[in-house]
Amino acid sequence: MDSLRNAALAGGLEASLFLPLDTARVRLQLFQGRSNATNLMGHFRGAMSVILGTPSRPASLYQGLIPAVGYRMLQRTIQFGAQPLTKVVLENHLGNPLKEQYGDNAAAIMLNGTAGSIVGSVEAALLPVEKIKLFQQQYRVTIAIAARAVMHTPNPWQGVGITMGRNAPGAFVLFAVSDLIKRKVFHADQEHPLSVAQHVAASVSASATSVVVTAPIDVVRTRTIAQKSENRVGALSIFRRTLQEEGASAFAKGLGPRLMSVVPKLGFTMTMVSLLGSIS
Repeated sequence: MDSLRNAALAGGLEASLFLPLDTARVRLQLFQGRSNATNLMGHFRGAMSVILGTPSRPASLYQGLIPAVGYRMLQRTIQFGAQPLTKVVLENHLGNPLKEQYGDNAAAIMLNGTAGSIVGSVEAALLPVEKIKLFQQQYRVTIAIAARAVMHTPNPWQGVGITMGRNAPGAFVLFAVSDLIKRKVFHADQEHPLSVAQHVAASVSASATSVVVTAPIDVVRTRTIAQKSENRVGALSIFRRTLQEEGASAFAKGLGPRLMSVVPKLGFTMTMVSLLGSIS
């Protein structure tokens, strides 16, 4: 129960601190247009206009705070509370064959990644809560209006497929790369526990890798679940339209803010969970 409580508290703090960067990422990903700027400063001004609106309203970056905190607490509880339990189940059924074929370290890395992938897919059940957050961030409305808009749609869980399609590989990379770095780079074992700095390095590296790998599908996913009900199209249609109208570079939209928000907060949460696990 301690791990679930700690994950929930870390998730709430994480959402409160990093919501402005998350809002910036969402608004950039939802912006369907090309920049006509000819220099870096012009691109920057255009991006800030999309993020803050016209006239500029910095306070709007905290739009969606309540659902963001609720969503993140639930997400981290599932992610870091259920992943170790899932790994134990997989290890009991698949551990010995994998160890015989690939060795102890490789088997452990694969089991960690697979457990993360399964748990990441389960997180898709939280999609309606995330949609409320996205609706507030996009349209700058109250939580009551956003909740009514989402819950009155024909299917509040529409987009769950592409959410699982992003979460499964992203979570696999997150947990597998973190374990890989700890074992292969830092040579961690029971006799040589990792330092705090090594925990941070492994967590941050894994988080950044996961964000970059899932960046294209995250853009498509954000646009899929943020659609209004009367004009909904599938994820594949959004992918094609984005590629045709905005070019391949559109799939990197919001990557900078996402790296700046996801990597520190996910690195922090992973580090805390690892340290608490080693202490208990």
